[in-house]
Amino acid sequence: MTGRISRTTLALAGLAAAFAAPARMEAQACTAGPLSAYLASAGLGCTFGQIRMNQFSSAALAGSSSNIFVNPFTMQGPPGYTWVGFTIRFGSGLSFQKEKPLDFAFWSNGAPLYGLLAQQNLVGTPTYASTLRGRLNADGGTYRAFDRVTNSLARNLQACGKIGANPLQCQTGTSEWSGTELPDGDDRYQVDATSWVGQPGVPYDYTVAMLADQSTVAPEPATILLLSTGLGGVGAMVRRRKRA
Repeated sequence: MTGRISRTTLALAGLAAAFAAPARMEAQACTAGPLSAYLASAGLGCTFGQIRMNQFSSAALAGSSSNIFVNPFTMQGPPGYTWVGFTIRFGSGLSFQKEKPLDFAFWSNGAPLYGLLAQQNLVGTPTYASTLRGRLNADGGTYRAFDRVTNSLARNLQACGKIGANPLQCQTGTSEWSGTELPDGDDRYQVDATSWVGQPGVPYDYTVAMLADQSTVAPEPATILLLSTGLGGVGAMVRRRKRA
C-alpha cells in the first residue's frame, strides 16, 4: 500500500507540474555543454530565470561545434541589474581562415534588456590580431560592443549605443554599453557575436552578455513553488518508508 500511495503521489505531482508550468518554461535552465547541443536545441532553447534564450545558430562554427563549448553565466551589473550570457571556449586542434566571420547568434525572449557586453578573454599578452563584435538588435534600436587586438597587439575596446533614429554614441576603453531599455514591443531581441582572427588559427575565447533587470533573472515564483512541492513529495515518501 505504501508503495502504491507513493507512486500515486508522485504521479499527481508530475501532472500538476505539467499543467501548471507555462509553455515558455518548458525549456531547462541553461547549462554548460558543447555548442552542438545548443545548435540542436532548435526553438526550445534554455532559460535564465524568466528569460529564454533560443534559436542558437552559427554558420561558420557548426562544423566544429562538438569541439566548441558554451558556458552560461550571470554576473552582477549596476545596482538592480545583472549581466546574463555565455562564454565561448574553443577546443584544441581547431583552425579557421584569416578574417573569416565566426558567428554565434541567438534570440532572447521575455524580458527588457538594457545593455550589451562583448569581450575577448585574453590571458597574458595577446599574440595575434583579433576582433570580436557583439550586437544586440531590437525593433527600435541597436547596441554594439567591440573588442579589438590591433596589428600592434594593443587592445582597443569600444562600445556604442543607438536608440531609435539617434546616432551612435560610442565609448572607448570598455567593451560594455548600457543605458536605457531598447524600444521594443515584445521583449524579443536578437544577439550575435562575431569573431575574426588576423591570421589562420583559433580565435580567443570570448564572452557575450546582456544587461537585464535583476528581477527577471531570478526563478519565477511558480517555478519555485513547483520545485518545493516536488521536494516535499519526495520527503514525505522517504518519511513513510522509514516509518514502515
